Amino acid sequence: MARARLIDVNSMPLKAWRKTIGESAMIAMRQTGFTMLEAVPVELLATFTLQPPKDQLKRIARAPTEPAPVHKTPDLDKLLRSLFDALTDLAITDDRLIAHVEAGKRYAGSLGALDQPGVMVTVRRWQP
Repeated sequence: MARARLIDVNSMPLKAWRKTIGESAMIAMRQTGFTMLEAVPVELLATFTLQPPKDQLKRIARAPTEPAPVHKTPDLDKLLRSLFDALTDLAITDDRLIAHVEAGKRYAGSLGALDQPGVMVTVRRWQP
């Protein structure tokens, strides 16, 4: 018997996260002079940084230059979907313009991650 779990995509924590991403994107766009990409294929690079579970803290402290594998929730596809929604009407006119994505999850403090939970994002015109 399979079990399904329903997730409210309009939940308050998710809305707050999208709002934070949107506000941060607006600040970054102002600082860099980036303008919204319209009607062009877009490439998106994203590294999500998550709070490490207690069993990973010692490993990260011992070897911060090694990537710590993240194979727990939240699902990468759900993180990306939420990021796409947050960037729509700010960095891109519609998330259907996203033609290429490179994404991953890391634990805070490990190689390629932020020091605290968050996301590093690059949005640019896609040139295959």
